[in-house]
Amino acid sequence: MRIGIYILIILHVILIKFPSFSQRESTSPTLQDKYPKKSGNLRMSSSKFDLGRINTNEVRYDTIRLFNSGLLPINISLPLKMPLFYKVTIKNSPLPPGGDGYIALYYDASKKNDFGFVLDRIQFNTDDIDLPQKYINVSANIVEYFPNQILYDTINFNAHIPKTSFNFGKIRQGEKVSHIFKIYNIGKKPLILHKIKTNNACIKASFSKKNIASGDSAIIQSEYDSFGKIGKESRIFSLYINNPNMSEVNFEMLGEVFK
Repeated sequence: MRIGIYILIILHVILIKFPSFSQRESTSPTLQDKYPKKSGNLRMSSSKFDLGRINTNEVRYDTIRLFNSGLLPINISLPLKMPLFYKVTIKNSPLPPGGDGYIALYYDASKKNDFGFVLDRIQFNTDDIDLPQKYINVSANIVEYFPNQILYDTINFNAHIPKTSFNFGKIRQGEKVSHIFKIYNIGKKPLILHKIKTNNACIKASFSKKNIASGDSAIIQSEYDSFGKIGKESRIFSLYINNPNMSEVNFEMLGEVFK
């Protein structure tokens, strides 16, 4: 009796991990093709929700397929508390051995209240004996939505930025360099500075005011810290504004660091 059980288990493992010769020769997708990502005994069609470009007023729905490649059922439970900007549901839990299901994501960009590239991580628990905790990343590039009637309205919405790059030349490692960029509102409507995002901890940036009235201006204060850096450097930070033709502005600080 025990020998028979062991044989069934061995056959199950072989079928899961080593598709038959006829399967390999056929054009039908294999288990690896359908579920290329693996976390313990749980296989997934992807390890992340990549939502791509999404407007601030947009809602996106996406799914990731699941497959249990183990010998025991897998119960999947979501965290009790989740952010307001997304909802996650699980279909078919517990997942029987050889069974499939999916994770569904409902993402509301208006509630995320952010701009540019964003990355979040969903953690959920299972009773998978190999790896109980699972993670799925959620990434998106959030851009401000503009109605068609103001999309090319340069009379009312217009920003002028004389310079977006600053070359600080050669500096010694450990030195800090500051620079001020200017932004002017040459439109008739108020210019709103939403947010600044930097791509590295060595760059700090802030703006002097959030709302710029027509005919007024603001400054973008930036600082580069060369601690731990060497050689040629080029660092970018991004400013997000309510300008339909230029909702994201990239500023650059570049130069060379020597010891």
